[in-house]
Amino acid sequence: MYPYLPFRYKTQDAESTLAKEIQMGLAQGPVGLIYFDIVHFSQVEQEYGREVSEKILSSIEQHLDRLSKRFPFVLHSFRALGDDFYIFVQLHPASHESLEEMLKNKTQVLYTHLVTSLEKEFPFLRERIELHLSLVIMTKKDGQSTEIILYDAIKQALQRAKESYHSDLHTIHQKEFQEILLNQKIGTLFQPIISLSTGTPLGFEALTRGPEGSYFHSPLNLFQFAEWENSLYTLEKIARERAIQKGAPLIHATQKLFINMNSHVIYDPMFTPGHTLLRVEEAGLTPRNIVFEITERNAIEDFDAFKKAIAHYRNQGFLIAVDDAGAGYASLQAILELKPDYIKVDRSLIQNIEQNKVKENMLESFVNFALKMNSKVIAEGIETPAELERVIRLGVHYGQGFFLARPHDPPHACASEALEIIDRNRRVINLSLSRMRVGEITSSAKSFLAAMPTALVAEYFQQVRGEQGVVILKDGKVFGLVMKSKLNQILATQYGSALYARQPIEKITDTDALIVDQNIPIDAVAQLAISRPSEQIYDLIIVRDEDQLKGVVSVEAILDYLAHVKVEMVRLSNPLTGLPGNQVIDKMLSNRLQSEIPFSLIYADLDYFKWYNDQYGFQRGDQVIRYLSQLLMEVVSLKGNDSDFIGHIGGDDFLLITSLEKGVPIAQELIRLFDEQIKGFYDSFDETEKVIYDREGNAVPYTGLTLSLGVLQISNPGGLTTEHLSFISAKVKKEAKQLSGSAYAVYTYPEQESGSTQGTLPLAGE
Repeated sequence: MYPYLPFRYKTQDAESTLAKEIQMGLAQGPVGLIYFDIVHFSQVEQEYGREVSEKILSSIEQHLDRLSKRFPFVLHSFRALGDDFYIFVQLHPASHESLEEMLKNKTQVLYTHLVTSLEKEFPFLRERIELHLSLVIMTKKDGQSTEIILYDAIKQALQRAKESYHSDLHTIHQKEFQEILLNQKIGTLFQPIISLSTGTPLGFEALTRGPEGSYFHSPLNLFQFAEWENSLYTLEKIARERAIQKGAPLIHATQKLFINMNSHVIYDPMFTPGHTLLRVEEAGLTPRNIVFEITERNAIEDFDAFKKAIAHYRNQGFLIAVDDAGAGYASLQAILELKPDYIKVDRSLIQNIEQNKVKENMLESFVNFALKMNSKVIAEGIETPAELERVIRLGVHYGQGFFLARPHDPPHACASEALEIIDRNRRVINLSLSRMRVGEITSSAKSFLAAMPTALVAEYFQQVRGEQGVVILKDGKVFGLVMKSKLNQILATQYGSALYARQPIEKITDTDALIVDQNIPIDAVAQLAISRPSEQIYDLIIVRDEDQLKGVVSVEAILDYLAHVKVEMVRLSNPLTGLPGNQVIDKMLSNRLQSEIPFSLIYADLDYFKWYNDQYGFQRGDQVIRYLSQLLMEVVSLKGNDSDFIGHIGGDDFLLITSLEKGVPIAQELIRLFDEQIKGFYDSFDETEKVIYDREGNAVPYTGLTLSLGVLQISNPGGLTTEHLSFISAKVKKEAKQLSGSAYAVYTYPEQESGSTQGTLPLAGE
């Protein structure tokens, strides 16, 4: 067969069918070819996600398949590759219309039908899609086969669509673009950037859109056209000012507004540093609220010049993010040269990361690299629960994507399903964070007596440039705090120096400074710190040991420490459940033994889990293990303490550390809930026919998955080692597994080391 299609169309049978239908149509008269594709369909995918874009294409294809039944003049229609679509219609020369008019009219009918159908199915697409469209009339010619006529028509349709777009449309777009600049007809959407440890917004990225329903609604079209027209700086200036104006009311004291900046802007002759600072201050924000997101899709041509421009913003207090990391656009050189505050990892690296070990290793490298550079990593394009789970476990600080929240004005809150995943991982991490005390990261502090003249304190700040603040003491106790920046502001006023220089420093001391005890958990101090009024948010925190000054700690030091610990916790966690693994478990057990405080240890193990895995498969088995991990956390939150610890030893083995008196109540509740809920993991169940064999080869009646718990009550940890503890754990777990059904065995150390007590609960329904 003549290769008439300029692409591979499904199968040779399909090609043959198409040729026969066109041949039959040409025998009756001219045949019209309608070709269309969607302009920049990749942007539809970028804005709405790959799943939605595939649904759109599939829907169009299904509508095309039904056209011939609804419209008898349709001979054939199909989707070729990507978003290329073809419709062949029968034309009737006996009509009073010309062939061209007839084809245009039929095209309009089909176009209206398709668009109306799509709008009903996808309401958000209204006026959002622009088509490449071309029409070709085919007639039967002597000496030419149907295949050649068809082949020439398709080539002509493709060429006409391309030429039409690049000539007529460019003129139309040029006029529309100038009107956008003249009347500043742009919109701004905001997409949250979510903390993957707390579920709260770090801030929002401002996303520019052109007029609704126009070609320039797509940001790619808008900014690309601006570059072609040498108007990029003008457009970015309008977009930046609009983002600040609309974003300011959304931003709290510590939150950030991310604003895109094309790296080519600084080479524009109209580039005037300093203008943005004025707009930020007019909006009631500070430079610390603004993050310039360097869009590096065009390579930075002159790093020295670019670094000077960025340094100007940095000196004013603005923050910097490098976008598209991992996508091949933002080079390692850009990150090394700019040393950004945030590294935004491109969606291409996040997509299906849970299925790709290479992507996991790359992202983990970014996280470790960012820690050493004192940067934070933001994962872009998170679209599925699995992607979110994996980036959290790899220690990524922040996330952005459709699964969390879509761009909108005003911004949407983070989706509840995403918050549940974040909260589950937070509870796991907080089991360890709650033990870390602020005294561990406290630095020594310079102190002055309240009677000290203000001028001497100011002189101290001038001599010791790195000092942020000093503590003021009165009557041997902490009186308050003086921050360098605030002291300078007071003395810099017209009469400030004359009024206060000789006055005692207590006159301008902040007596409402945050003062905490050294034994308060670090995460609790962080919450207190960020809850302060905006003018105090970055003030030092005073730490005391009873009534005596121990030192000070900054908000930045607390947040950096927590971020590092959380990354380490996630890195050392079990990849299936997210719970801490053996390395963290060993450390927690050692800490408990060294504290010599009584505690209970619960060793949890599933019975007949291998049988379940063999029967239902590893995927269902993994679901059961995740369920057990969530059940442990749920019961601890209801029956346990804030300081309890849960670890995943491996497979179906878990370990829980709680207070001495909580061990048995937690074990009882675990077994009760487990037996109530576990049968939901079976497709069907027949207790009478199930028999399995134990390790000794003995037949054991199988009544379903059961839970065995070994409860160790350690009333006196003194002298006990982790090795001995492991030995006792194995012993009591074995006793529990010898009991029928879900059960727990209790072993007390050291009072009843020679024996044990046992407790059981019946299976649900007995």
